[in-house]
Amino acid sequence: MHSIIVSSSREPFVTAEQVISEIDFMLQDMTPDSGYCDDLDSSCMKNKELFLKTQSINSLNQLYDELNASIESLSSILIQELAMREELDYEKETKNTFISLVLNIQNKRRSYQNDKRQKHRSLFGNNNYVEPGTYLTTIIPFDRDHPGYLSVEHLENLNKILHAIDEDSGQVTELLTNYILKVLCPH
Repeated sequence: MHSIIVSSSREPFVTAEQVISEIDFMLQDMTPDSGYCDDLDSSCMKNKELFLKTQSINSLNQLYDELNASIESLSSILIQELAMREELDYEKETKNTFISLVLNIQNKRRSYQNDKRQKHRSLFGNNNYVEPGTYLTTIIPFDRDHPGYLSVEHLENLNKILHAIDEDSGQVTELLTNYILKVLCPH
């Protein structure tokens, strides 16, 4: 849903600070002196009140409508920005999970290889030798030319497989088969 909102936006991205600054700027233009005034400054408040009292109902309604339209527009931009930030945070989290899982599995494989070498070097065998997980040596096929190979969706699929391998889960075979059939070779 967020990608639909973001992709439909043709306007340049604006930060929340810029939105607030734009609203402040619009409110400043309402005063006769066009200067920014602090709410505690009584002379400035009197100027605002005087300005509003001297305006006709029609001009005040027009000003009100303009402010509402600007607020709606800026709110829409703010929502789009927040949606984009949420998507980027999720993408970052997915990539960090991927890296963490890959490193964890690599460390387990290195440990397995070291234990295997020690077993072969020892004359009497290594009593501490532990067989690796059933799926630790599983190889996941990967195609760099596959469209979207670094997309969030692709990484989510890989994360599921890597997590299952890391946990030595019986789901590895099913996840790997689905990945090959549905992602790499969907024809």
